[in-house]
Amino acid sequence: MSVFWNLNANYKLTAAVDGKLTASFDPLTAQHPAPIGETYPDWITDVVFTDEELHAILLAVVEQQTGLAVDPVWLTDPLPTYRVPA
Repeated sequence: MSVFWNLNANYKLTAAVDGKLTASFDPLTAQHPAPIGETYPDWITDVVFTDEELHAILLAVVEQQTGLAVDPVWLTDPLPTYRVPA
């Protein structure tokens, strides 16, 4: 599972299981029919994405769907990054 956001209010939640794409969507448009190119997971109806709490909601989704607790240090400390060739 991957959660992305930037300063330009671009958001993306992506997930795959066993090599199959199970989620790929902008959470701010998730309450509408899925646009072409976006994939909504079954659990999306259990989550309400709001502007005010979006970052916390996205991190809670990661915890719920993966079982991995998000460490706050991951958001504040430098971490190693890796470039994956295309």
